[in-house]
Amino acid sequence: MPSILSRGVSHRLAPGLALLLLGPALRAAAETPAPLPPLESFRTLLAQVGQAVGEGRLPAGAAALADELAFDLERDLIRGDAEIEVLRLEVARFDGEAQQEALDRLIAAVVARQLAVGARLRRLEELAGIAPCAAGADLPAAESAAPAAEDGRGWSVAFGAADVTEDPVP
Repeated sequence: MPSILSRGVSHRLAPGLALLLLGPALRAAAETPAPLPPLESFRTLLAQVGQAVGEGRLPAGAAALADELAFDLERDLIRGDAEIEVLRLEVARFDGEAQQEALDRLIAAVVARQLAVGARLRRLEELAGIAPCAAGADLPAAESAAPAAEDGRGWSVAFGAADVTEDPVP
């Protein structure tokens, strides 16, 4: 039997259909986002990068890059948590289609937060020498470690190697 998508359903409807089929599981995931490491672990990574610079294992520019990544991490956490909390309140307040739209935005916000923070955390780990650098990655390329993409609501969301090319939903 041909799938719904192969019968000509718009790619914009596919996420809604998936949400309808997986609704309870996605709702639970959106309401309880995966825990992120505490900010203290980011500060520990910063200290490790500073130590590596002091020992001459990393160029001096790595410390400045690590500081910038840590600042971006904290900003992403604060901004993401605030947006997620507002969207949770909207999901609780609305009914019907408006609630579904708020839930869609909540799921997107949780995923964007996880991607943004995860990409920067991996880059900090690479700088600190905890995680291996990606093949072909060098320090100048790290300055653009997480290119920003607009998510359709005016927020600048960072994605690591992944890039979202789908049109924002109005």
